[in-house]
Amino acid sequence: MPYGAVRDVMPYLIYRAEENTSEAGQTSRELSLLKKEPYPPKNQGRL
Repeated sequence: MPYGAVRDVMPYLIYRAEENTSEAGQTSRELSLLKKEPYPPKNQGRL
Protein backbone atom coordinates (compact mmCIF):
# COMPACT_ATOMS: atom_id res chain seq x y z
CA MET A 1 0.00 0.00 0.00
CA PRO A 2 1.57 3.29 -1.05
CA TYR A 3 1.65 6.13 1.41
CA GLY A 4 2.69 9.74 1.27
CA ALA A 5 1.34 12.95 -0.15
CA VAL A 6 -1.64 12.51 -2.46
CA ARG A 7 0.17 14.23 -5.33
CA ASP A 8 3.03 11.74 -4.98
CA VAL A 9 0.99 8.53 -4.85
CA MET A 10 -1.82 9.49 -7.27
CA PRO A 11 0.08 8.46 -10.45
CA TYR A 12 0.69 5.02 -8.98
CA LEU A 13 -2.95 4.64 -7.91
CA ILE A 14 -4.18 5.65 -11.38
CA TYR A 15 -1.80 3.14 -12.96
CA ARG A 16 -3.12 0.37 -10.71
CA ALA A 17 -6.75 1.30 -11.38
CA GLU A 18 -6.15 1.12 -15.14
CA GLU A 19 -4.35 -2.18 -14.76
CA ASN A 20 -7.23 -3.67 -12.75
CA THR A 21 -9.80 -2.45 -15.27
CA SER A 22 -7.85 -4.10 -18.08
CA GLU A 23 -7.72 -7.41 -16.20
CA ALA A 24 -11.44 -7.27 -15.46
CA GLY A 25 -12.17 -6.81 -19.16
CA GLN A 26 -10.00 -9.78 -20.06
CA THR A 27 -11.72 -11.93 -17.45
CA SER A 28 -15.20 -11.10 -18.76
CA ARG A 29 -14.05 -11.89 -22.32
CA GLU A 30 -12.70 -15.29 -21.22
CA LEU A 31 -15.91 -16.03 -19.32
CA SER A 32 -18.03 -15.30 -22.38
CA LEU A 33 -15.82 -17.62 -24.45
CA LEU A 34 -16.20 -20.39 -21.86
CA LYS A 35 -19.97 -20.02 -21.95
CA LYS A 36 -19.88 -20.55 -25.73
CA GLU A 37 -18.12 -23.93 -25.45
CA PRO A 38 -20.40 -26.69 -26.72
CA TYR A 39 -19.60 -29.05 -23.83
CA PRO A 40 -17.47 -29.17 -20.69
CA PRO A 41 -13.87 -30.33 -21.01
CA LYS A 42 -13.38 -34.12 -20.77
CA ASN A 43 -11.08 -33.85 -17.76
CA GLN A 44 -13.54 -31.79 -15.72
CA GLY A 45 -13.02 -32.35 -12.02
CA ARG A 46 -9.47 -33.69 -12.39
CA LEU A 47 -6.30 -31.69 -11.95
